[in-house]
Amino acid sequence: VETQRLRLPYESLPSAVERFFLHDRLSLVVAGTHGKTTTSSLTAWLLEAAGRDPGFLIGGVLTNFGRSFKLGSGKDFVLEGDEYDSAYFDKAPKFLHYRPHGAIITSIEFDHADIYDSIDEIEERFAEFAALIPSDGVLLACFENERVRRVSQKAACRVLSYGLSSDYDWHPARIEMNPDGSSFVLMNRGREIAHLKTSMSGEHNILNITAACALLVERGLDAARLPEALLSFKGVARRQNVYGPIAGVRVIDDFAHHPTAIRYTLEGLRRAFPQGRMLTAFDPATNTTSRNFFQKELAECFACADMVVFGPPSRSDRIAPAERLDLERLTEDLQRGGIAAYHGRDADEIAAVLLREAKAGDSIVVMSNRSFGGLKNKLIELLEKKR
Repeated sequence: VETQRLRLPYESLPSAVERFFLHDRLSLVVAGTHGKTTTSSLTAWLLEAAGRDPGFLIGGVLTNFGRSFKLGSGKDFVLEGDEYDSAYFDKAPKFLHYRPHGAIITSIEFDHADIYDSIDEIEERFAEFAALIPSDGVLLACFENERVRRVSQKAACRVLSYGLSSDYDWHPARIEMNPDGSSFVLMNRGREIAHLKTSMSGEHNILNITAACALLVERGLDAARLPEALLSFKGVARRQNVYGPIAGVRVIDDFAHHPTAIRYTLEGLRRAFPQGRMLTAFDPATNTTSRNFFQKELAECFACADMVVFGPPSRSDRIAPAERLDLERLTEDLQRGGIAAYHGRDADEIAAVLLREAKAGDSIVVMSNRSFGGLKNKLIELLEKKR
Protein backbone atom coordinates (compact mmCIF):
# COMPACT_ATOMS: atom_id res chain seq x y z
CA VAL A 1 0.00 0.00 0.00
CA GLU A 2 2.82 2.39 0.89
CA THR A 3 4.63 1.48 -2.34
CA GLN A 4 1.54 2.41 -4.31
CA ARG A 5 1.03 5.65 -2.33
CA LEU A 6 4.61 6.70 -3.09
CA ARG A 7 4.16 5.68 -6.75
CA LEU A 8 7.23 3.44 -6.60
CA PRO A 9 7.62 0.84 -9.36
CA TYR A 10 6.97 -2.72 -8.25
CA GLU A 11 6.55 -6.14 -9.85
CA SER A 12 6.13 -9.81 -9.02
CA LEU A 13 9.09 -12.05 -8.18
CA PRO A 14 8.86 -14.04 -11.47
CA SER A 15 8.77 -10.77 -13.40
CA ALA A 16 11.80 -9.52 -11.49
CA VAL A 17 13.67 -12.77 -12.22
CA GLU A 18 12.94 -12.27 -15.91
CA ARG A 19 14.01 -8.64 -15.86
CA PHE A 20 17.23 -8.91 -13.86
CA PHE A 21 18.57 -12.43 -14.43
CA LEU A 22 17.39 -13.96 -17.71
CA HIS A 23 18.14 -11.39 -20.39
CA ASP A 24 21.60 -12.85 -21.16
CA ARG A 25 21.07 -16.45 -20.01
CA LEU A 26 19.66 -19.63 -21.60
CA SER A 27 16.67 -20.50 -19.46
CA LEU A 28 15.94 -24.18 -18.75
CA VAL A 29 12.48 -24.51 -17.22
CA VAL A 30 10.96 -27.61 -15.65
CA ALA A 31 7.16 -27.48 -15.48
CA GLY A 32 4.45 -29.97 -14.57
CA THR A 33 2.07 -30.90 -11.76
CA HIS A 34 4.56 -33.41 -10.30
CA GLY A 35 8.33 -33.74 -10.14
CA LYS A 36 9.25 -30.11 -10.85
CA THR A 37 11.48 -29.62 -7.84
CA THR A 38 13.35 -32.92 -8.13
CA THR A 39 13.82 -32.65 -11.90
CA SER A 40 14.98 -29.02 -11.86
CA SER A 41 17.33 -29.80 -8.95
CA LEU A 42 18.79 -32.73 -10.90
CA THR A 43 19.24 -30.53 -13.95
CA ALA A 44 21.06 -27.86 -11.92
CA TRP A 45 23.35 -30.37 -10.21
CA LEU A 46 24.24 -32.24 -13.42
CA LEU A 47 25.28 -28.92 -14.96
CA GLU A 48 27.24 -27.98 -11.83
CA ALA A 49 29.02 -31.34 -11.75
CA ALA A 50 29.96 -30.85 -15.41
CA GLY A 51 31.65 -27.54 -14.54
CA ARG A 52 29.02 -25.36 -16.22
CA ASP A 53 28.35 -23.20 -13.09
CA PRO A 54 24.61 -22.71 -13.76
CA GLY A 55 22.29 -20.23 -12.11
CA PHE A 56 19.12 -21.65 -10.61
CA LEU A 57 15.98 -20.80 -8.64
CA ILE A 58 14.09 -23.83 -7.36
CA GLY A 59 11.24 -24.33 -4.89
CA GLY A 60 13.20 -26.63 -2.59
CA VAL A 61 16.54 -26.78 -0.82
CA LEU A 62 19.14 -28.67 -2.88
CA THR A 63 21.18 -30.73 -0.42
CA ASN A 64 24.32 -30.44 -2.55
CA PHE A 65 24.20 -26.65 -2.24
CA GLY A 66 22.35 -26.17 1.04
CA ARG A 67 20.08 -23.60 -0.61
CA SER A 68 17.50 -23.14 -3.33
CA PHE A 69 19.16 -20.49 -5.53
CA LYS A 70 22.46 -19.53 -7.14
CA LEU A 71 23.42 -16.82 -9.59
CA GLY A 72 26.22 -18.72 -11.35
CA SER A 73 28.50 -17.43 -14.08
CA GLY A 74 27.55 -19.95 -16.76
CA LYS A 75 25.14 -19.48 -19.63
CA ASP A 76 22.46 -21.82 -18.24
CA PHE A 77 19.83 -20.76 -15.72
CA VAL A 78 17.57 -23.53 -14.35
CA LEU A 79 14.10 -22.65 -13.09
CA GLU A 80 11.29 -24.60 -11.49
CA GLY A 81 8.36 -23.46 -13.62
CA ASP A 82 5.30 -23.18 -11.40
CA GLU A 83 1.82 -22.85 -12.94
CA TYR A 84 0.61 -20.94 -9.86
CA ASP A 85 -0.07 -17.23 -10.39
CA SER A 86 2.81 -14.79 -9.94
CA ALA A 87 1.21 -12.35 -7.48
CA TYR A 88 -2.17 -10.94 -6.52
CA PHE A 89 -1.60 -8.16 -9.07
CA ASP A 90 0.09 -10.42 -11.66
CA LYS A 91 -2.23 -13.33 -12.38
CA ALA A 92 -0.04 -14.88 -15.10
CA PRO A 93 1.47 -18.25 -14.13
CA LYS A 94 5.06 -17.92 -12.95
CA PHE A 95 6.43 -20.00 -15.82
CA LEU A 96 5.16 -17.52 -18.44
CA HIS A 97 7.81 -15.06 -17.21
CA TYR A 98 10.75 -17.43 -17.59
CA ARG A 99 11.67 -17.22 -21.31
CA PRO A 100 12.18 -20.99 -21.74
CA HIS A 101 14.80 -22.03 -24.27
CA GLY A 102 14.89 -25.63 -23.09
CA ALA A 103 11.96 -27.09 -21.16
CA ILE A 104 10.54 -30.21 -19.58
CA ILE A 105 6.84 -30.87 -18.95
CA THR A 106 6.46 -33.80 -16.56
CA SER A 107 2.68 -34.02 -16.16
CA ILE A 108 -0.55 -32.04 -16.23
CA GLU A 109 -3.24 -32.75 -13.64
CA PHE A 110 -5.71 -30.69 -11.64
CA ASP A 111 -4.27 -28.72 -8.71
CA HIS A 112 -4.52 -25.24 -7.15
CA ALA A 113 -8.29 -25.21 -6.72
CA ASP A 114 -8.05 -21.70 -5.28
CA ILE A 115 -7.07 -20.18 -8.65
CA TYR A 116 -8.13 -22.69 -11.34
CA ASP A 117 -11.69 -23.81 -12.02
CA SER A 118 -10.87 -26.80 -14.20
CA ILE A 119 -8.11 -29.01 -15.58
CA ASP A 120 -8.85 -27.59 -19.04
CA GLU A 121 -7.93 -24.10 -17.81
CA ILE A 122 -4.64 -25.46 -16.47
CA GLU A 123 -3.93 -27.19 -19.78
CA GLU A 124 -4.42 -23.88 -21.59
CA ARG A 125 -1.76 -22.23 -19.43
CA PHE A 126 0.69 -25.07 -20.18
CA ALA A 127 -0.05 -24.68 -23.89
CA GLU A 128 0.90 -20.99 -23.60
CA PHE A 129 4.13 -22.04 -21.90
CA ALA A 130 5.01 -24.55 -24.64
CA ALA A 131 4.37 -21.90 -27.28
CA LEU A 132 6.98 -19.61 -25.68
CA ILE A 133 9.91 -21.92 -26.50
CA PRO A 134 11.71 -20.53 -29.59
CA SER A 135 12.19 -22.59 -32.74
CA ASP A 136 15.85 -23.29 -31.89
CA GLY A 137 14.89 -24.55 -28.40
CA VAL A 138 13.78 -27.99 -27.26
CA LEU A 139 10.91 -29.46 -25.24
CA LEU A 140 11.10 -32.80 -23.42
CA ALA A 141 7.49 -33.93 -22.99
CA CYS A 142 6.34 -36.89 -20.89
CA PHE A 143 4.10 -38.76 -23.30
CA GLU A 144 2.79 -40.94 -20.46
CA ASN A 145 0.36 -38.05 -19.90
CA GLU A 146 -2.25 -37.39 -22.59
CA ARG A 147 -2.57 -33.69 -21.78
CA VAL A 148 1.20 -33.23 -22.08
CA ARG A 149 0.98 -34.84 -25.54
CA ARG A 150 -1.66 -32.32 -26.58
CA VAL A 151 0.16 -29.32 -25.12
CA SER A 152 3.41 -30.29 -26.89
CA GLN A 153 1.66 -29.79 -30.23
CA LYS A 154 1.58 -26.04 -29.49
CA ALA A 155 5.37 -25.83 -29.42
CA ALA A 156 7.26 -24.42 -32.42
CA CYS A 157 10.53 -26.00 -31.24
CA ARG A 158 11.79 -29.58 -31.39
CA VAL A 159 9.60 -31.83 -29.25
CA LEU A 160 11.11 -35.03 -27.87
CA SER A 161 9.01 -37.58 -26.04
CA TYR A 162 10.03 -39.46 -22.92
CA GLY A 163 8.40 -42.11 -20.76
CA LEU A 164 8.64 -45.75 -19.75
CA SER A 165 7.79 -47.13 -23.20
CA SER A 166 10.50 -47.91 -25.74
CA ASP A 167 8.27 -46.16 -28.30
CA TYR A 168 9.37 -42.77 -26.95
CA ASP A 169 12.49 -40.84 -28.00
CA TRP A 170 14.01 -41.15 -24.51
CA HIS A 171 13.24 -43.91 -22.03
CA PRO A 172 14.79 -46.02 -19.24
CA ALA A 173 15.48 -49.72 -19.77
CA ARG A 174 16.50 -52.63 -17.54
CA ILE A 175 15.23 -50.93 -14.39
CA GLU A 176 16.32 -52.47 -11.09
CA MET A 177 15.26 -51.30 -7.62
CA ASN A 178 16.54 -52.24 -4.18
CA PRO A 179 16.79 -50.67 -0.69
CA ASP A 180 19.90 -48.74 -1.78
CA GLY A 181 18.16 -47.08 -4.75
CA SER A 182 17.70 -47.80 -8.44
CA SER A 183 19.67 -48.47 -11.59
CA PHE A 184 18.73 -48.36 -15.27
CA VAL A 185 20.04 -47.76 -18.76
CA LEU A 186 19.21 -44.41 -20.38
CA MET A 187 18.06 -45.05 -23.95
CA ASN A 188 17.65 -42.73 -26.94
CA ARG A 189 15.89 -44.17 -29.99
CA GLY A 190 17.30 -47.63 -29.41
CA ARG A 191 20.82 -46.49 -28.44
CA GLU A 192 22.29 -47.00 -24.97
CA ILE A 193 23.39 -43.57 -23.76
CA ALA A 194 24.46 -44.24 -20.15
CA HIS A 195 24.22 -46.80 -17.35
CA LEU A 196 22.88 -44.88 -14.36
CA LYS A 197 22.59 -45.54 -10.63
CA THR A 198 20.82 -43.40 -8.05
CA SER A 199 19.92 -43.50 -4.38
CA MET A 200 16.37 -42.44 -5.30
CA SER A 201 13.56 -44.97 -5.62
CA GLY A 202 10.38 -45.22 -7.66
CA GLU A 203 9.55 -45.14 -11.36
CA HIS A 204 8.54 -41.48 -11.03
CA ASN A 205 12.09 -40.55 -10.01
CA ILE A 206 13.55 -42.67 -12.80
CA LEU A 207 11.42 -40.63 -15.23
CA ASN A 208 12.58 -37.40 -13.58
CA ILE A 209 16.20 -38.48 -14.09
CA THR A 210 15.47 -39.53 -17.68
CA ALA A 211 14.01 -36.10 -18.46
CA ALA A 212 16.85 -34.11 -16.88
CA CYS A 213 19.57 -36.19 -18.54
CA ALA A 214 17.82 -36.15 -21.92
CA LEU A 215 17.41 -32.37 -21.90
CA LEU A 216 21.09 -31.80 -21.13
CA VAL A 217 22.38 -34.37 -23.64
CA GLU A 218 20.17 -32.80 -26.30
CA ARG A 219 21.79 -29.47 -25.43
CA GLY A 220 25.31 -30.79 -25.80
CA LEU A 221 26.30 -32.17 -22.39
CA ASP A 222 28.69 -35.12 -22.62
CA ALA A 223 26.68 -38.21 -21.60
CA ALA A 224 29.84 -39.79 -20.17
CA ARG A 225 29.62 -37.28 -17.30
CA LEU A 226 26.14 -38.38 -16.24
CA PRO A 227 26.81 -41.55 -14.16
CA GLU A 228 29.29 -39.97 -11.74
CA ALA A 229 27.30 -36.74 -11.48
CA LEU A 230 24.06 -38.59 -10.72
CA LEU A 231 25.71 -40.71 -8.02
CA SER A 232 26.87 -37.51 -6.29
CA PHE A 233 23.37 -35.96 -6.29
CA LYS A 234 22.25 -35.76 -2.66
CA GLY A 235 18.60 -35.01 -3.31
CA VAL A 236 16.22 -32.28 -2.21
CA ALA A 237 15.03 -31.50 1.30
CA ARG A 238 11.69 -33.18 2.10
CA ARG A 239 11.75 -35.51 -0.91
CA GLN A 240 11.85 -39.03 0.54
CA ASN A 241 14.39 -38.04 3.20
CA VAL A 242 14.99 -41.11 5.40
CA TYR A 243 15.85 -40.81 9.12
CA GLY A 244 16.97 -43.90 10.99
CA PRO A 245 16.18 -46.62 11.62
CA ILE A 246 15.68 -45.28 15.15
CA ALA A 247 14.60 -47.94 17.63
CA GLY A 248 14.15 -50.11 14.52
CA VAL A 249 11.75 -47.67 12.81
CA ARG A 250 12.44 -45.46 9.77
CA VAL A 251 10.89 -41.99 9.55
CA ILE A 252 10.53 -40.73 5.98
CA ASP A 253 9.74 -37.08 5.24
CA ASP A 254 8.13 -36.26 1.91
CA PHE A 255 6.47 -33.23 0.29
CA ALA A 256 3.76 -35.24 -1.54
CA HIS A 257 0.35 -33.59 -1.30
CA HIS A 258 -1.45 -34.59 -4.53
CA PRO A 259 -3.05 -38.06 -4.90
CA THR A 260 -0.86 -39.00 -7.86
CA ALA A 261 2.33 -37.95 -6.06
CA ILE A 262 1.21 -39.84 -2.95
CA ARG A 263 0.65 -43.02 -4.95
CA TYR A 264 3.99 -42.75 -6.82
CA THR A 265 5.89 -42.03 -3.61
CA LEU A 266 4.38 -44.88 -1.62
CA GLU A 267 4.87 -47.34 -4.50
CA GLY A 268 8.53 -46.35 -4.73
CA LEU A 269 9.04 -46.64 -0.99
CA ARG A 270 7.34 -50.03 -0.92
CA ARG A 271 9.84 -51.28 -3.50
CA ALA A 272 12.73 -49.72 -1.61
CA PHE A 273 11.64 -51.15 1.76
CA PRO A 274 9.66 -54.32 1.06
CA GLN A 275 10.07 -55.63 4.61
CA GLY A 276 7.94 -54.23 7.43
CA ARG A 277 4.76 -52.20 7.36
CA MET A 278 4.23 -48.72 5.94
CA LEU A 279 2.48 -46.35 8.36
CA THR A 280 1.54 -43.03 6.75
CA ALA A 281 0.58 -39.62 8.10
CA PHE A 282 -1.03 -37.23 5.61
CA ASP A 283 -1.65 -33.50 6.02
CA PRO A 284 -4.57 -32.27 3.84
CA ALA A 285 -3.24 -28.73 3.93
CA THR A 286 -3.43 -27.42 0.36
CA ASN A 287 -6.32 -25.45 -1.06
CA THR A 288 -7.13 -28.49 -3.19
CA THR A 289 -6.79 -31.38 -0.72
CA SER A 290 -8.71 -29.55 2.01
CA ARG A 291 -11.65 -29.60 -0.41
CA ASN A 292 -13.55 -32.67 -1.58
CA PHE A 293 -12.29 -32.41 -5.15
CA PHE A 294 -10.03 -35.45 -4.54
CA GLN A 295 -12.37 -37.26 -2.14
CA LYS A 296 -12.39 -40.40 -4.30
CA GLU A 297 -8.72 -40.21 -5.34
CA LEU A 298 -7.51 -39.87 -1.75
CA ALA A 299 -9.39 -43.03 -0.87
CA GLU A 300 -7.45 -44.89 -3.59
CA CYS A 301 -3.90 -43.48 -3.57
CA PHE A 302 -2.90 -45.01 -0.21
CA ALA A 303 -3.26 -48.58 -1.49
CA CYS A 304 0.40 -49.36 -0.64
CA ALA A 305 0.01 -48.22 2.99
CA ASP A 306 -0.84 -50.48 5.92
CA MET A 307 -2.10 -47.58 8.00
CA VAL A 308 -3.01 -43.93 7.34
CA VAL A 309 -3.55 -41.16 9.89
CA PHE A 310 -4.94 -37.85 8.60
CA GLY A 311 -4.35 -34.45 10.10
CA PRO A 312 -7.11 -31.83 10.19
CA PRO A 313 -7.83 -30.12 6.84
CA SER A 314 -6.44 -26.61 6.56
CA ARG A 315 -8.68 -23.55 6.84
CA SER A 316 -11.96 -25.47 6.67
CA ASP A 317 -13.78 -22.40 7.98
CA ARG A 318 -13.01 -20.65 4.67
CA ILE A 319 -14.55 -23.43 2.59
CA ALA A 320 -18.27 -23.94 2.09
CA PRO A 321 -19.44 -27.06 4.01
CA ALA A 322 -20.56 -28.76 0.78
CA GLU A 323 -17.03 -28.38 -0.67
CA ARG A 324 -15.00 -29.57 2.34
CA LEU A 325 -13.02 -32.83 2.45
CA ASP A 326 -15.08 -35.40 4.39
CA LEU A 327 -12.52 -37.06 6.67
CA GLU A 328 -15.06 -39.40 8.27
CA ARG A 329 -16.04 -40.76 4.89
CA LEU A 330 -12.40 -40.96 3.77
CA THR A 331 -11.31 -43.01 6.78
CA GLU A 332 -14.31 -45.32 6.41
CA ASP A 333 -13.51 -45.86 2.70
CA LEU A 334 -9.93 -46.84 3.55
CA GLN A 335 -11.06 -49.13 6.36
CA ARG A 336 -13.43 -50.93 4.00
CA GLY A 337 -10.42 -51.50 1.73
CA GLY A 338 -8.52 -53.20 4.54
CA ILE A 339 -6.30 -50.24 5.50
CA ALA A 340 -6.27 -49.07 9.12
CA ALA A 341 -7.29 -45.40 8.98
CA TYR A 342 -7.77 -42.68 11.57
CA HIS A 343 -7.78 -38.89 11.78
CA GLY A 344 -6.12 -36.94 14.55
CA ARG A 345 -6.64 -33.50 16.05
CA ASP A 346 -2.98 -32.44 16.07
CA ALA A 347 0.61 -33.63 15.64
CA ASP A 348 0.88 -34.89 19.25
CA GLU A 349 -2.13 -37.17 18.88
CA ILE A 350 -1.00 -38.40 15.46
CA ALA A 351 2.51 -39.15 16.74
CA ALA A 352 1.06 -41.12 19.67
CA VAL A 353 -1.14 -43.21 17.35
CA LEU A 354 1.73 -43.97 14.96
CA LEU A 355 4.24 -44.90 17.65
CA ARG A 356 1.71 -47.09 19.44
CA GLU A 357 1.46 -49.16 16.23
CA ALA A 358 5.06 -48.99 14.94
CA LYS A 359 7.25 -52.06 15.32
CA ALA A 360 10.87 -52.76 14.41
CA GLY A 361 11.27 -52.87 10.61
CA ASP A 362 8.34 -50.51 9.94
CA SER A 363 8.47 -47.20 8.06
CA ILE A 364 6.53 -44.08 9.08
CA VAL A 365 5.97 -41.79 6.08
CA VAL A 366 5.09 -38.16 6.86
CA MET A 367 3.50 -36.39 3.88
CA SER A 368 2.89 -32.65 3.94
CA ASN A 369 3.73 -29.49 2.02
CA ARG A 370 4.06 -27.57 5.30
CA SER A 371 5.39 -28.31 8.81
CA PHE A 372 2.50 -30.60 9.89
CA GLY A 373 2.86 -29.27 13.43
CA GLY A 374 6.45 -30.51 13.60
CA LEU A 375 5.28 -34.13 13.34
CA LYS A 376 8.47 -35.47 11.78
CA ASN A 377 10.65 -34.01 14.54
CA LYS A 378 8.25 -35.23 17.24
CA LEU A 379 8.43 -38.78 15.89
CA ILE A 380 12.24 -38.73 15.77
CA GLU A 381 12.46 -37.31 19.30
CA LEU A 382 10.07 -39.89 20.73
CA LEU A 383 11.83 -42.75 18.95
CA GLU A 384 15.18 -41.54 20.29
CA LYS A 385 13.76 -41.64 23.82
CA LYS A 386 12.41 -45.11 23.18
CA ARG A 387 15.82 -46.26 21.99
